[in-house]
Order: sequence, then C-alpha cells, then structure tokens
Amino acid sequence: LKNPVSPIPIEDHSDAELALQETIQRCLSLSPNERPTSAMAVSSSLPENDPLYVALEAGVTPSPAMVTAAPRAYVPTNKVAWCCFVGTVILCVFAAFLWSQLAGALKLKQSPVILAQQARQILDANQLASNVESESWGFGLDSTYSRYLAHNGIRWDNLSESDPPVAYFWYRSSPQLLVPRIPDWTGESFLIVDEQRPPLIVPGMTWVNTTLDGRLSQLKYIPANSHHQNPAGELDGLAFLQSFCDIQSADVRTRNVETTSDENALQRWAWERDSTNIESIQLDLIADAKVPIQFKTSGDWEYSEHDETIQMAGSNRIRQIFFMVWIPFLFIGGAWMIRKNLVSDRCDFKRAFRLAKFMFCAAMASWLLRDSHSFNVIELDLLFIALAAALLLAGVIWSSYIAIEPDARRIWPHTLIGWNRIWGGKFKDRVVGRELLFGAGAGAIVSVLKLLNATVPMWSGLPSDSFTKVINLQPLIGLRFAVGEIVAAGGLGILYALFAQLLFLLLLRVISRNSLIAGGIYVLVMALMVSAQHYQFWLTFAFTALEMSLTVYLFLRCGLLSVAVMHFVRLLFKWPIVLNSSWWGGEIGFIGIALVLSVAGLGLYWILQTNQSSSSRAGIV
Repeated sequence: LKNPVSPIPIEDHSDAELALQETIQRCLSLSPNERPTSAMAVSSSLPENDPLYVALEAGVTPSPAMVTAAPRAYVPTNKVAWCCFVGTVILCVFAAFLWSQLAGALKLKQSPVILAQQARQILDANQLASNVESESWGFGLDSTYSRYLAHNGIRWDNLSESDPPVAYFWYRSSPQLLVPRIPDWTGESFLIVDEQRPPLIVPGMTWVNTTLDGRLSQLKYIPANSHHQNPAGELDGLAFLQSFCDIQSADVRTRNVETTSDENALQRWAWERDSTNIESIQLDLIADAKVPIQFKTSGDWEYSEHDETIQMAGSNRIRQIFFMVWIPFLFIGGAWMIRKNLVSDRCDFKRAFRLAKFMFCAAMASWLLRDSHSFNVIELDLLFIALAAALLLAGVIWSSYIAIEPDARRIWPHTLIGWNRIWGGKFKDRVVGRELLFGAGAGAIVSVLKLLNATVPMWSGLPSDSFTKVINLQPLIGLRFAVGEIVAAGGLGILYALFAQLLFLLLLRVISRNSLIAGGIYVLVMALMVSAQHYQFWLTFAFTALEMSLTVYLFLRCGLLSVAVMHFVRLLFKWPIVLNSSWWGGEIGFIGIALVLSVAGLGLYWILQTNQSSSSRAGIV
C-alpha cells in the first residue's frame, strides 16, 4: 500500500475489471474519507450488483441508503469541470456588465445614509423632527407606475429621468418604537418595518418619499393635535415646492379641487405640471398653520386602473384559479401521502429532520439579520412571533418532505443522490461537487436571461416593466441586511427547488407517465404564468422557457441539489452586482460575485480531488 504499482492503462481492462479494481482500491485506501462508508456502498459498486437498479427493475421503492450509495452517477472529467467553471466566471462578468447598465439607468449615486440625512433635513426645516425615537428607511420601486408607463407605450432610455422616477427612497420616523405588530407572510420576511407596517396612526409619525437625488415626492405627518395654533403665520406653498421639490413656480398651474368640511380649517394647495412621460402630474399640499401634514405627487396611474386591469386581469385570474385548486389539493393530498408513507415505512426521517432544523435556523437567522429590532420588552413579543413562524415553517417542511420524498426516490432516484449525500454529511464527494458546480453555472445562466429580459427593451427603447422584477436593493441598506439576504436566499432556494418545482414536476410525471412529456408541460405552463405578468409577453416567454427548460434538464440529468444552488445564485444576482470599487455600493457586487464563484470553485475542487484519487487507484497490487 505504501508503494503501489503504477496504474495499468485503462484500455487494457474491461469495464467490469476496472469497476472491481476501483472498489478494492477504495477499500484499501489509507484515507478513511476515501473508503466506502458501509457494506451497502461496497455492494453497490461491484459490477452487475447495483441495488438501486435491482430495486427499480423490481418496482420497489429504493431505500435512502441505496440512493446515497448509487455508483452510476455521472461525474464530469477534469476538462469538463474546468470549462464549466470558466464559463461561470464569464457569465458572472457578463451579468455584472448588464447590472451596470441597470444601475447606471437608475443612477444610484447617493447612499441610503446620505438620503436619510436629506430626509431628516426636510423634516427639520418643517418642524416635524422634534421628537424622534425611532427611524427606518429603504429603497422602493413603483411597479404600478412602471406598468402604467409600459401600457401607454412610454419608452425611456434612462429610468431615473422618467418623470416622476420609478425608483425612490423612503424614510420613516416616530416618537415611539417602530415595531410591526403584524407578521408579513409573503415570504420576504416575518417582522420588518416598511412603508406600510406599522401603520401611520401614531401622532408624531412621519413618512417621506424622495427621489434618488433627494427631491421630495411624498410626505405625510400625523399631527399631535387636531389644529395647530401657530402665531408665525401660514405656509408658503410655492416656496415649499421650490425648496424641497426643486420645482419653480413658473412650472406649475393652479387647479380647482373640492374640499371637505374637515379640511376647511386647513390650508390646501393643488397644482399640476407638465411631464415628459404623461400629460400632467398633480401636486397636492395640505398644511395646518405652517406645518405641512401631507404632500402628494400623483397622476393618471393612480386614478385610473384601466390599463393595469387589462394587463393583470387575465394573469391574476389564472393564478387565482391555480392556487384555489392547488392549495386544497396540497393539504388533502399531502395528508394522504404522509399517512401512506408512514404506514409503508418508506420515509427518510433523518434527512427530513435535518432539513426542518436547517430551515428553522435559516428563518431565525433571517429574522435576526433582516428584520427590525429594539432593545425593549417588545422584542420579547417579536421573538415569540418569530419562533412560532419558524416552527410552523419547520413543521410544514418536515411534513412536505415526508409526503413527496419517497415518490421522488421511486420515480427519479438519481435526482436525490447528491442531495442525500450532502444532507447525510458527505460533503467531499464528486456528485456533490458536480451539483454545486453545475448549479452555480445554471444560476449564472438564468440570471443573465432575466437581466437580458430587463435590459433588451431598455436598449431598444421599447416599453417594459420587467426591470422591477429582477432588482433587490435591500442589500444596499447595510452589511447586516446583505448577510440576512444570503441566509434567506439559501432557504428560499431549497423551497423553490423542492416544494415549488419538484412537486409540480412529480405530479405531471405521475399523470403523463413520461418524464419528457411532463417536462414539456411544465415548461409551457410556467412560461405562460410568468410571461402573463410582463408587458413584453413574447420576449419574457422566450427567456422563461429557456430558464424552465434548463431547470427540467437539471432535475432529470443532474439533481435536486443543483436546482437549489441555481435558485440561490439567481437570488444573489438580484443584488446590484456592479464591479466598481469607486461606487458607494460596489462592495455588495463583489460579495455577490465572490459567493457565486466560491460555490462553483468548491464544486470544482471536490471534483478534481476525487477524480485524482480515482485515477490513482486504477491499478492494483
């Protein structure tokens, strides 16, 4: 063993002899990590003795150990692995280029810290920031306004120069702690302060929207008293516009509005001005003495929902029907499947519990990093709510895994080889490395497709609203939020791959009894559902069909782990990936690229290491 003979050339042996030699050499390896972990692993690697193949031929559901020890898993050669890694690097650079186009169009020139300081200055100048106990801020995208512009054929070459702009900055302050009492169950976060939560009802609360260069576009203030008795006089509305909105008096026209009895004691101004995108923009200002309590910028996109209804009615109706049928089916069918699998003793309890624990920890870590916190007794209430939500998520994950994993193991066992090995603690494995490398490359491809769907209409001057769906500006708020987004991306990647896609594909496979037909139906349905939400229907349909085809290929030819990694990478590329160290948010782009290349590099390293070990065992003493 210390001085093995040189490996015998491969061409001198049959496949059976090579498999037998490799099995013996693995059993005699000096490294415990390279030796088979069980008798099942030794048995499955022997020629013509694959228990997984025998079980499938007999129509029996293979055990998790059989799937984990399956020897017939494709592993790329070193040349293919290197080509995949280099391709991933090239795609990352190209995605960064596309993101630089979007970031340049948005003109994110000022950091959120500077924008928050400018919002405070607006409040200070209007005597609205005298008693601030808590504050919060973030970026936003007006999807309703973008849909309105797209449906009216408005084209722009620069998103920030649209009037008013699509992207904005919001700031909130309060004389008491800003604590969202109601969890957000949309999947983004549990308890987070945003523009709507907590509601703006406490006297002294303020809400400010500004453009990305600090000009005021929205303001709302809850006064402490019903009427201020301010001896200093009245507010100068035109001066307010000039000072905080950079709008000159010659650019606005007075318009008539009806006032209610409650507003008679208040000052009110109503103007309109011309816009480069729409016919006119309405400006409304309400003040109590010299204190502005509401300023609003609005237009036809808020008062008329006709265009949005035309666009969204069909897709919303399809989605509503889909979920009205799908959700009850999941609960009823899932309960029946759980009972059947428990009775037949086909469940993989070990991995189900590990997955549930991982998702619980990911949910709690996401809450700690991304959500709002305060050093107050209220934090204990938030902790209980977060624990309850995380436990509920873990329970749903466990029960769902128990329901669908045995059938996935019976129909597509090779999809679970890398998945079972990594959840079984076998990290340094060729199959795991293959799925990490291929998943990272596929995620880079999908990210480029989505970015092209947003940038191609912008380059060609076509109306589109796709860019609002590929942007996540939350990591720009701070490093804590960026780390929270990384944790959330890991958990969401598993949810998307396992419970949103694999479950749907399995159902189609059971109905059609053919994997290719099931994959084709899946691609068509998903492409129609996604493209129905975009203005550029056929362009989105083409890009989405490519994305879903790649997803089906990964499921059938690679594995579940690669699809989860693909979604993880895709979610990371929603960050502003701009490789520019001089830009204030440039470090976020470098962090995103480093994470993607780290995943791909780890997969490449494991493939190269295990291939080298396998080649050194080609001969036998």
